Amino acid sequence: MDSCIELCRVLQKKYNLASHNILGHSDIAVDRKWDPGIFFDWNLLQKNKIGIEFKTSSDLEKNEIIFTKGDSGEEVLSLQKQLSKLGYKIDLTGIFDEQTNCVIRAFQAHFVQESIHEKGGIEYFHNLNSVFEWDQNSKIILDKITTCLK
Repeated sequence: MDSCIELCRVLQKKYNLASHNILGHSDIAVDRKWDPGIFFDWNLLQKNKIGIEFKTSSDLEKNEIIFTKGDSGEEVLSLQKQLSKLGYKIDLTGIFDEQTNCVIRAFQAHFVQESIHEKGGIEYFHNLNSVFEWDQNSKIILDKITTCLK
């Protein structure tokens, strides 16, 4: 992690990159990449002022499911738009389809790792048949991030 932090700082300086532009492969190629994965310490990078600043949602009492695969409507479309504004490549269909599932997997692997750990950890994360539901914790974090990036 020390080498990663040093490399990020070098790249930020060399290419004049804003901190929020430091992402993982899985944030860019959600349907092809799984790295850096659910054990990567994004909080340590954040403490070193690298990456998108976010707060964890561990203080919530109950994490309710909002959407799951197959759901559709204006609220799913709104979620897709919000994820797109954050930089995720996602078609705005209004349907919680396979591409939305992949984007949510990437988002949760970066920002809501505890959600994936609770559902089965690495086996769940790597299983191509896993459904990554959109939950209250993910919504709160996405809302905070997109508010800060405006």
